[in-house]
Amino acid sequence: MAYVSKETKQVIAPEIKRVLKKWKMKGSISGQGSATLKVTINAGPFSLPKASHNHWNTGYEYYQVNPYWYQTAEGLSGSWKNFLSELESAMKGSIWFDKSDSMTDYFHTAYYIDMQIGAGTKEYRFEPKLRKALLKSVGIA
Repeated sequence: MAYVSKETKQVIAPEIKRVLKKWKMKGSISGQGSATLKVTINAGPFSLPKASHNHWNTGYEYYQVNPYWYQTAEGLSGSWKNFLSELESAMKGSIWFDKSDSMTDYFHTAYYIDMQIGAGTKEYRFEPKLRKALLKSVGIA
């Protein structure tokens, strides 16, 4: 049964935080006590993807990342895709597994992953100074 325990979150969180720091992103990790580990990106060096949606109640824009198809999503830039790929690997870590068989309606995975850019309840902040810091850290600026 998919489940994110306190111990699971403690094991995975340092690697997620390392990836966030490397890419100059600000985000939060949640999901303890549920079937889904979720990372919400609150601020970063990239602008919000073009295909973002307005939250029905608050009006803030957010982008719900499909963890199965984000690599082919047209609304995401190459920078976002590279970051999300590294974030996905960190979220899975070495303890994630998926022995599901949808043909027989059998689902057995360590936990599900959910990535979201902006929360919908508060605005995602594009921070150009973080972009300059990211470019400097990789030797471009």
